[in-house]
Amino acid sequence: MSSSDEHDLTPFDYELPQTPSSVMNGWVVRLQAVAIVTALLAQVEASFVGGLEPASPDPTASDTALRIFAYAGLILNLGATLSSVLLLLAVTSVPTAARRLYMSCSHGYPRRIFLHHNKKDSEKSEDKTSSPASGAADIPHFPRLQHRRPNVPDTLKDMKSLNQFLLRGDTEGKILHAFGVARGWRFLLQHCIFCFLAGCVCAFVHVGILVWVSESTTVASVMMPMALIGFIPPLIVFFFAMDSPSCKLCHEEKNVSTSRLSGVEIS
Repeated sequence: MSSSDEHDLTPFDYELPQTPSSVMNGWVVRLQAVAIVTALLAQVEASFVGGLEPASPDPTASDTALRIFAYAGLILNLGATLSSVLLLLAVTSVPTAARRLYMSCSHGYPRRIFLHHNKKDSEKSEDKTSSPASGAADIPHFPRLQHRRPNVPDTLKDMKSLNQFLLRGDTEGKILHAFGVARGWRFLLQHCIFCFLAGCVCAFVHVGILVWVSESTTVASVMMPMALIGFIPPLIVFFFAMDSPSCKLCHEEKNVSTSRLSGVEIS
């Protein structure tokens, strides 16, 4: 794109496409929920820590474990809260970052997709408003795009490449990175998830040890299975069943096509 073309860019006209905007809004809701939950867990752990008796010169193993998990739960939940707040700042800055990329980077998705869609919209408007008698068939609907022809084949190629990435997984992360989310987004997200899960485990273990030490054997023997039921199933679902269900028919079609290709190669 030439310098004269860049002067025609209008940053205040730029808007995020529908898909990145919906992804951003979805992450805002999730991160707000994580920030609230982890802050509440940190508050609960802080109340437990404040109620601890002063450490004795010769502490027992249960008292030591109780203190370790209490402080670990407090620190990890505070870390998850901090990460979620920083992630909120990063994801809510995507519109500004995309607008900056639109102005400064001719190779980025914000400018390519924006100009490509504007060109398609202008062509549709020309088809609707132009007539042979009016003599206005050569007048584009957007005058500032008249002398600028974005590289449409390259844009379509880039969009197809992005679609291939999306089909392989990590859809929302790829979309956010394409539109200028902070470089540390992935690291902060992993840190937030780790601190959140580890903090929850520490909180459950802390409560379990507290029940085991403070209550009778009958109460402790009943509550320990409850604690396991409380946090083990969510962990199993998170690690093994958080992906979308696959289509059985598509899976069967892939198996049939694979078997046919292997049969052709053998023959």
